[in-house]
Amino acid sequence: MPPTQLLAKLKQAKITILFGSGSATEQSVPAEIVSLDPVVDIGILKVKLSAVKNPPKVLKLGSVKALVETSTVYSFGYPFGDALATGKGPAVTVGKASISSLRTDDSGKLTTIQIDGNLNPGNSGGPVIDTDGTVIGVATATVRDSKGIGFVVPVAEVESMLAGKVSL
Repeated sequence: MPPTQLLAKLKQAKITILFGSGSATEQSVPAEIVSLDPVVDIGILKVKLSAVKNPPKVLKLGSVKALVETSTVYSFGYPFGDALATGKGPAVTVGKASISSLRTDDSGKLTTIQIDGNLNPGNSGGPVIDTDGTVIGVATATVRDSKGIGFVVPVAEVESMLAGKVSL
């Protein structure tokens, strides 16, 4: 499906963001798509902050200059969603990994961060942070049938989307 058709279809979908999943303060809030880049498989969603009771703290975005292979990173998400829930909803899961490769394009721009930790269905779209708690990217994919090869969209790509870059 062409990206413009995909965006049009997604704009019609009812999208919600869940805050505090699996906790007593769990809250579902309507969201809208602000930016979509099917090439890197990431989208930016927007909610009305006034609709969120006790919003989470904003995470600090990092710099690609600070990234090196072997650095420890942590992924956050809801692997396998409700399949692992023991109560009202799934609780966030934290995974530990390390950077195994910093993949660049022909011009030297960092395009993908490869990690050696497990990413599972439900981790996609979750933040990947360094040991200082700074976001270095967003979890997006794994190599099927591999043992812990995961891919992360670098934070610079996320920042360009937040600044208004839209690939359609």
